[in-house]
Amino acid sequence: MTRFVIVSFGDEYLKYKNALVKSIKQNVKKHEIVDIELPPLRKSDLQKANYIKLKEWAKHIKGNTVLIDADTIVLNDISEVFDMTNDLIYTKRYLNKNIDFNSGVVFVKESGLHIINKWVEIDRQLYESKALLRRWQRKYFGFNQASFGCLLETNKDFNIGHVPTAIYNNCDNPDWVKNHAIAKIVHVKSTLRKSVNAGRNLFPDIEKRILKYYS
Repeated sequence: MTRFVIVSFGDEYLKYKNALVKSIKQNVKKHEIVDIELPPLRKSDLQKANYIKLKEWAKHIKGNTVLIDADTIVLNDISEVFDMTNDLIYTKRYLNKNIDFNSGVVFVKESGLHIINKWVEIDRQLYESKALLRRWQRKYFGFNQASFGCLLETNKDFNIGHVPTAIYNNCDNPDWVKNHAIAKIVHVKSTLRKSVNAGRNLFPDIEKRILKYYS
């Protein structure tokens, strides 16, 4: 059984969250979905949303758990990731040289709860200190990504592994274009989301695989 934990705020991401739930139900045979709907936040509260999201994720780890952003689509079963011996597995970028990973899809076993709790602790520190946040954002961008980058650098003893974004979190232009056929999870963000919303078909190969879940 693979547990998927999804956190969304208000109706803004309802279209994407519903498509994600539909894709999980169709493509993952043994699954459990934890769907956490929270009140909407202002667009200026992006850091607060990510801070809350991580805390909510941490509350619902049980067995083999995928912490997953609401704007993703699951195209195939991904349970094989949990055959790895690591307590936590993140998705690493290989084609994007500027950003090392994306924290929108994280695989964690129950044995990795202590890692998530440490991530939450670091997240709180960055949320409360703008100077500390700026320090880590210069290297890792984002908010939860900045705190996760700090986690990786300052906790070398944790049993953490990684898998390629190309397959398990296909999340930016190089992967949408070059690795569309092998993607098991697609992150519908940035220019791909704009293309989907406007019907522009900028990434025809990957869009062909995901558009049916939005109908």
